Amino acid sequence: MILLDNSYSSNDKDNTYTIEVLGSVSAGTGEWLTDEQYDEVMVNNEPPAHDFALRVNGDSMTPTFSDGQIIYVNKIYDTEEVRNNQFVIAELNGDSYVKKIVFDDNRQSCKLVSLNKKYADIEIKKMMILKLLV
Repeated sequence: MILLDNSYSSNDKDNTYTIEVLGSVSAGTGEWLTDEQYDEVMVNNEPPAHDFALRVNGDSMTPTFSDGQIIYVNKIYDTEEVRNNQFVIAELNGDSYVKKIVFDDNRQSCKLVSLNKKYADIEIKKMMILKLLV
């Protein structure tokens, strides 16, 4: 995954910011996350500190994240840093998801939980996850 060094710039005249959006992440059934190219998007509020931005694709995380919403992501280097019930970007079997992660008592397995109950949880062993981003 490519991290963007200079992921936004500002325009002092009209208080808008240009951010680099590195593709889409699925809020649904999974989507391949590419790191080959990005889109520049204008936003009205200064973005928080982040490693990169993604666009949500789908409605499985409504009402917290809506279809088309831009989310700001920080990369983590140790999965032990991830807290129970935290929102994550999880890469699993080549697809990427934005979900809430819920660990079992010993943190050996977990569920990727959708907020929209139309979507089933994804139960996995923690070792099956290739990347977690928060």
